[in-house]
Amino acid sequence: MIFSYATVGDIPAILDIADAQLGIGYLTDSIFELIEHPNSIFRVVKNFEGVVMGFCYSFLIASELLDEELHPTQKVFGNKIGVIKTIAVDAAFEGQGLGTALTHDKLIIMEEYAANTAMSIAWKTENEKNYTGILKNFNFSVVSEIPNYWYADSLSKNYSCQGCGEPPCGCMAVVYSKVLR
Repeated sequence: MIFSYATVGDIPAILDIADAQLGIGYLTDSIFELIEHPNSIFRVVKNFEGVVMGFCYSFLIASELLDEELHPTQKVFGNKIGVIKTIAVDAAFEGQGLGTALTHDKLIIMEEYAANTAMSIAWKTENEKNYTGILKNFNFSVVSEIPNYWYADSLSKNYSCQGCGEPPCGCMAVVYSKVLR
């Protein structure tokens, strides 16, 4: 497998994976802006034939701006936070450790960017796959749980949740953090 920064040419594959794994419309063509943004870290993993098998979008943010993004109820230490925002693997490649590999890749890059802390959110739904196990394996700790985290976002962007179906999304978010330095 090959890890690289996402390019505009990867957008169709990223959108297909996101629609299937996260819900139709969760990501849109606006990800072009995310790929190009200087605080974004948008990575893909491809097989040796160049097929995108998964992706991970994260960004760097100053700690004083974090409340707007993740609404933590606990103080986070450090002035530069790396936020793992979205990660997904194509269903055809699940069970091969790609989510773990993407997370490891992302944490290394966050350290290279001098992030003090890594944060992420995971869905908390019944009977649904989520990112919790991988985060725990990398020693992330629970910061808070936020009911109906994607409610307003799902209505404004009109995306269908894999757990709830049509908007609004009623899933709870679990916010995780890990000190990097």
